[in-house]
Amino acid sequence: MNLVKNLSFSLILLLFTGLVSAQDYLISDGGTITTCAGSIYDSGGPDGDYSNFDSDTLTICSDDPDACLGLAFVLWEVEGGDYDEMFIYDGADTTGTLLGVYDGSVNPGFIEASGTCITLVFVSDFSVTFAGFQIDITCACPSCEDGVQNGEELGIDCGGPDCEECEFVVMNGDLEISSCDETVLDNGINEEYSNNSNDILTICSVSPGDCVKLDFISFDLEQGYDFVRIYAGADINAPLYGEYTGSFSPGIVEIGTECVTVQFTSDGSVTDPGYEFTVSCDCPTCDDGILNGQELATDCGGPDCPACTFSTIDEGGTVNGCEMTLFDSGLEGNYSENEDLSMSFCSEDGLDSLFVEFQTIQVGIGDHLYIYEGEGTSGELIADITAAVAWPDFFTSSACVTYRFVSNETGNSQGFEIDMTCAGDILSSLGEESMDGFNMFIMARGHLHLSHPVHKNFTVEIMDLSGKLVLSRTISDHGYIDTSDLSEQFYILLIGTNEGRRYSQRLFLSK
Repeated sequence: MNLVKNLSFSLILLLFTGLVSAQDYLISDGGTITTCAGSIYDSGGPDGDYSNFDSDTLTICSDDPDACLGLAFVLWEVEGGDYDEMFIYDGADTTGTLLGVYDGSVNPGFIEASGTCITLVFVSDFSVTFAGFQIDITCACPSCEDGVQNGEELGIDCGGPDCEECEFVVMNGDLEISSCDETVLDNGINEEYSNNSNDILTICSVSPGDCVKLDFISFDLEQGYDFVRIYAGADINAPLYGEYTGSFSPGIVEIGTECVTVQFTSDGSVTDPGYEFTVSCDCPTCDDGILNGQELATDCGGPDCPACTFSTIDEGGTVNGCEMTLFDSGLEGNYSENEDLSMSFCSEDGLDSLFVEFQTIQVGIGDHLYIYEGEGTSGELIADITAAVAWPDFFTSSACVTYRFVSNETGNSQGFEIDMTCAGDILSSLGEESMDGFNMFIMARGHLHLSHPVHKNFTVEIMDLSGKLVLSRTISDHGYIDTSDLSEQFYILLIGTNEGRRYSQRLFLSK
């Protein structure tokens, strides 16, 4: 029985070995190979997955004592999460310097020996296997034309003490540059960035008085764990301009300083494509269409630009006007946690109602934007908004409207932007003309009577305060309109004639 098993195993091993060419090696073979060519595969070979419970050690040495030994990982599909790992040592055994430990989250890329040998140790756990790896062996010394980022190169075949300067800068470690024309990439360049990064780049303008400007072309980080922080000065002790994560890109950054410092940090797991930004020098102005410098919003506020014609809800109080805008406390950024803020807006004359128009509504789940009729939060509650929604625009019934915003402790969001215009101005924009000539009577039992001595066959439309059309009729020269199905509230009455003239008027229907 044992003889049969041994013969069968020998036959299988012989057949399998025949599948692997003379210059292909399995890490599970172990020992030491001396060569300057060939490929190393996991225990599954070029076509299979590696095994569970692998614990393989292989040493590779150059067959030319004057050559440089390098390993290029051209395939790397290994279970992540520190379950299956490759340990790489600089030398002929595991007493050499540990060059790195790699699992499925990061490809080792290209590894160079300081001498003529490298030792690999691959271990796998008891479950889950993948296609494994292919490692090509080379003994060509690093050069600026080998198509590989190696030695002290900052990019592939560029940068460092020996190669031509790169057409881009790679954020990798601490670096300072003076430039007004540069492209900056994360440490992964065209691949995903590395775990446990802490890269700091300080950029100063070439000429004194010029301001550094950054323009982020792409931005994709692990949300909440990996961050780009931008500081308004020559190091990370300067004032923090902004902190960014996930896909929330910094966009165009113009702080108005001669130096800007960018810091990138990543945690120990999960990587993403990263970021790319350009550097130029352009001092901010009050008419460049960008929120920059010390502006409170785009091209307004701060010590240099005209005052902004908007309010943020953290200002509180009451504002009177006919063209007003309300932002959350974060303006063009995010609002904060644990807010409880309120603010009222009234028409300029204190009589006209307001048209409320929502430009942006991005309220996080669990946070609330309450809207009340009148001045103060004791009025009728019109809305309770607690998500990112398309809320309908509406007319107020009174001359004032009040907003109260409450955020919880779990996070923040983009917030809101709300425009308010006096209703009389809105009616004028609808083509309001004098109602002279039209006779209108609100009759008992929910009827509206309209007539005109000249205009024939005119249309009558009634909109509610959200702008929704609730009734439409065509009338010859006079007629009764049944409004009994409409609730008791303010409406907008629109009248259109065959001659193309349009009339409008606020209307209150009572029962």
